[in-house]
Amino acid sequence: ERFAAHTSVVGLALDEFHHVYAGKTERHTLAITQTCKNIVNVFRKPIIVLGLDGVDEFIAGSQELTQRFRRKVFFEDPQLTSKEDLADVRLLLQAVDDVLPCEPNCELNSADMLVRMLLAAERKFGSLVDLIRRACEFGAMEGAARVTLRHYEAAYRESAPASGRKKRDTPFTLPIETVQ
Repeated sequence: ERFAAHTSVVGLALDEFHHVYAGKTERHTLAITQTCKNIVNVFRKPIIVLGLDGVDEFIAGSQELTQRFRRKVFFEDPQLTSKEDLADVRLLLQAVDDVLPCEPNCELNSADMLVRMLLAAERKFGSLVDLIRRACEFGAMEGAARVTLRHYEAAYRESAPASGRKKRDTPFTLPIETVQ
């Protein structure tokens, strides 16, 4: 309670929530449900639960959780197709760039990096965000002080189609003229 009252956090997101209940006994499921209920009661800020379709079943199966998680939104990874979408993504990348230490050749607020990111993420918003997250994880695993193109390349190759996994084919190693 003290943490929730004194934090400057805007909200809380519980990602991959469907794994919380997977394979648990009834006793564990009840304990998890009570914990979630307590978090929602104490943390008086927005809480978003993300997961696959199964999340709905778990929340619907508990009257206590159903009362606390009211709105359900089902969405696919939206395509970035309009100029407004690109402007929004550019603002997002600039905001991330302000807090994410990157090497000078991969600053997210540059036009070249925007083009590389859009190509790597196939113009999908969620994929773009996931690519940044995974690049940061690769950097953290190495103990790097800054995120580099090498980290973005590794993140891309991890989820790219088999035909695009060759080092010479990644949007982060190709010359910018080719990417454009």
